Amino acid sequence: MCYKKAVIDRFEGEKAVCELENKEFVDIDRKSFNYAAKEGDHVLIYKTYAEKDEHYHKKEIDLDEYFYK
Repeated sequence: MCYKKAVIDRFEGEKAVCELENKEFVDIDRKSFNYAAKEGDHVLIYKTYAEKDEHYHKKEIDLDEYFYK
C-alpha cells in the first residue's frame, strides 16, 4: 500500500496539520486517524486513513560526543 510519512505539527479545529518528509504541509481530518493522535506523533498517511508509525524510533544522541568532539 502506498503511504506518506509525516509528523503532526499541530491541530486546527478538526484538522491535523502534518509536515511531510519533503517539508510540505498537508491537512488531515482528525477522524482519519485510527488512534488518539497528538502533536509530535510520527504517522503514516494512506489514501483513506492515517495511523501511527510504529517503526519510528528517536535517535539517541550522545551529548558528550555531540559537544566535546
